[in-house]
Amino acid sequence: WSLNTGTLPTVLQVPANVTVVPGGTATLSVTVDPATPVDSYQWKRGGTAINGATSASHTITNVQSDDVGAYSVVLTVGSVALTVGPAQVQLNT
Repeated sequence: WSLNTGTLPTVLQVPANVTVVPGGTATLSVTVDPATPVDSYQWKRGGTAINGATSASHTITNVQSDDVGAYSVVLTVGSVALTVGPAQVQLNT
């Protein structure tokens, strides 16, 4: 048998800062080279995992002041994890 400990994925595009009006929609995304596939994604806000945010993009609808902050995504391949970000979500008031 063999053990895949993983290789760091090649990130082609990091999440960008987003500024939206109150009630607007913010989408954060990360793009990874298909030659280095990712086993899992986990988006975080301020270092805390966001329940259900486990894909290459994360959309926040009806953005309010509670949503403002720094967002990052943890990419996992085997036993290797890479944190990408942060990107800021801000309100344009």
